[in-house]
Amino acid sequence: MTMDQALIRTEHRARVYKLLSDCYQSPDAEFPARVRELSGLLNALHPEILLEVPNMPDGLDDADDKGVPDGTDASDGSDVPDDSETRSFLEELKVEHARLFIGPFSLPVPPYGSMYLDREEHLMAESTKDVHQWYLSEGIETALKEMPDHICIELEFLYLLIYRELKAQEQTERSHDAGREDRAGRPGGTGHSQVARQKSTADPATYRDKQRRFLEQHPGRWIPAFEKKVREHTGSAHTGSAHTGSALYRDLAAATRRFIAADLAELRRDVSG
Repeated sequence: MTMDQALIRTEHRARVYKLLSDCYQSPDAEFPARVRELSGLLNALHPEILLEVPNMPDGLDDADDKGVPDGTDASDGSDVPDDSETRSFLEELKVEHARLFIGPFSLPVPPYGSMYLDREEHLMAESTKDVHQWYLSEGIETALKEMPDHICIELEFLYLLIYRELKAQEQTERSHDAGREDRAGRPGGTGHSQVARQKSTADPATYRDKQRRFLEQHPGRWIPAFEKKVREHTGSAHTGSAHTGSALYRDLAAATRRFIAADLAELRRDVSG
């Protein structure tokens, strides 16, 4: 794999985590577009995932039938969806999202790591505090709308770590380029680059190691149990009129578990290799 290919792969990984995080938030009109983009990136990174979850993008066929926009509009307005149909499908998704992950009367699938990792199964347990320390160590503000171990927050944190890996790689390349220019005696050069002489404070490998450790300590440990609960509560006995929403969230959870497992395995190979 060339450096450019590795860079593109890392960018794709960051985008997958961001899309997964967004997909577990309350659905909006962009939900189908996110799922389609997610499917394309998963196919590029780990095509075996879509072989195991083949219906995730196809499950949006009902969304098209019900008029949910896919990001394209006809110039003459002929393909603009009916507002009532769009609202109907989005409401179906929102109801299913709330039923699974919010409540209020029951919470079939808690989206919080502590509910799976801690024996007491309550919020703000030891695992929650550990996640909070991870955020503090990266200088992240603690005034979050959700608990620190909410699935959306943990997935977005992984996006942040990968983004910082990319920025660190960019900084490293700039330092190397500056050093080569000075050694070549370019105009204005002193023969030893000031940038090159400074010890880099950002190491891409450090951020990849952080990604591995965070996955091992948190989402990599509890997402399998989370996905199992989603499957239990989106089977035929639970779907009712929300069949499309149930199927989408069932496939989304399966794709999340499989991607995290594949990504963690890849990060571990980096360490051992």
